[in-house]
Amino acid sequence: MLTFFKTPPRVPELVFAAVLIWMFAMGQGWSVMLADGDTGWHVRNGERIIDTRSVPYIDPFSFGSGSHPWFAWEWLSDVLFAVLFRQDGLKAVAWFCGITIAASVSLLLRHMLWRSIGMHISFLLAVLTAGASSIHYLARPHVLGLLLFAIVCWMVDRDRAAPHPWIWTLPAIFALWANLHGSFLAGLAMLGLRIGETIVRRSDGGNLTRAAMLLGASIAATLCNPYGWRLHAHAIEYLQSGWIQSSVEEFQSPRFRSQSMLFYELLLLAGVAALPWLLRRKEIYPCCAILLWAHESLASVRHVPLYGLAASPFIGSWFQNSWQGWVRGCRADSLARTFDAITLTWRPWCSGYTVWPVLLAAWLAAHGAGAAFPANKFPVCLVQRNFQRLTSSPPQRVFSSDQWSDYLIFQLFPSVRVYFDGRSDFFGPWRGNAYMDLMRGETDSPSILDREGVEWALLPKDWALAGLLRRSSQWRVADADEQAVLFERNYAMRASASNQKPAARR
Repeated sequence: MLTFFKTPPRVPELVFAAVLIWMFAMGQGWSVMLADGDTGWHVRNGERIIDTRSVPYIDPFSFGSGSHPWFAWEWLSDVLFAVLFRQDGLKAVAWFCGITIAASVSLLLRHMLWRSIGMHISFLLAVLTAGASSIHYLARPHVLGLLLFAIVCWMVDRDRAAPHPWIWTLPAIFALWANLHGSFLAGLAMLGLRIGETIVRRSDGGNLTRAAMLLGASIAATLCNPYGWRLHAHAIEYLQSGWIQSSVEEFQSPRFRSQSMLFYELLLLAGVAALPWLLRRKEIYPCCAILLWAHESLASVRHVPLYGLAASPFIGSWFQNSWQGWVRGCRADSLARTFDAITLTWRPWCSGYTVWPVLLAAWLAAHGAGAAFPANKFPVCLVQRNFQRLTSSPPQRVFSSDQWSDYLIFQLFPSVRVYFDGRSDFFGPWRGNAYMDLMRGETDSPSILDREGVEWALLPKDWALAGLLRRSSQWRVADADEQAVLFERNYAMRASASNQKPAARR
């Protein structure tokens, strides 16, 4: 036992620790991972599933949406979040997602080291991938999808090198994945690329049959979800929706104005530069993987992490080949030869597993700071001051921004019902167009709130709609601070207006 603890951590485990500490040290502990309000409704939905012992088909969180079916395609992640929340609050949820993110980066590093890529190159690409993906490092179910995608990429790549029976565990992985997050379609795409490679290479029929059977079994496994094939149809429709692509920021093209997008740009250029070398070697699958996810990531910033996880191992092979070619041309006493020799000494510490990552995760869980939704992004103080007013029965109809509505669901459900929240796949254009009009403060905004029977409006202070409601006699300011304004419908004014009788004609 003492020998086990004396074993030093491996390089991928050090990267795991570095990513974990980096996320924990940013901002106010784990709260940095709660910058997205979606975590709130995921927790509440998971609690509802546990309490009712049933998966929802109709939305319980908004008003006026009962006629629209809801696909809670992350229901199993929601249950997991709810269990963690009931154990140790939001800190446990953020801690678990941090562990998952760090594990996905560490797994990517192991994948590259398995491909005999030097540690210096593997580490650099892992850092670039983590940096490019950092905008998506949030306490949401999609981080589970990133980990599973990294697993599938490595398993498929390993099976390409030498067929292994472990590849047949993929259907079980996909059955789990389809209930955790909709990104299982990305994993199926990688299996589809493998079939394409066998066809182009004109491999023997056995390889093609094996690849086709694996894809078919994996697709069949994804049908093991509460919604069956309808989940797939819904996910594909969601990804192809023009309204989603034009209205939801994470489905729009990257904006190269931040440090994370600089990391992505470097990875993108490296992927394009690696293509000629891969084509000369007739590496069809790597070329297709780079091109597919480069295209998807350029179309939607949400796919940037998938590009990093899928493309980095093949970019690393190109870098390693170029590095070795350059080193061979250097003198024996050159700095390049010396550096290459140093990296070789690290090779024994690049494989294997120790107990240290588990101990670090346990220490952070026991001693790490708590987590809460950050007050600079959510109207924490204003909601706390008006808790009693907003939770009076019957359930209050509240309009707010999609992110703040997620927060209201977490804090006030079931006492409130919201108009529009972060579930863009559920609302879509049938309510999304009106929501966009309200965000912009169009002239007919008050009439939309009247038509929907909204009783409260919690708005960012700088929204144009806040100015419209300030000037409306039908609304009054119930509370305000430097961040938000809470409007309450002025029923006394409405009653007074309705009781006024027209003047009698003379």
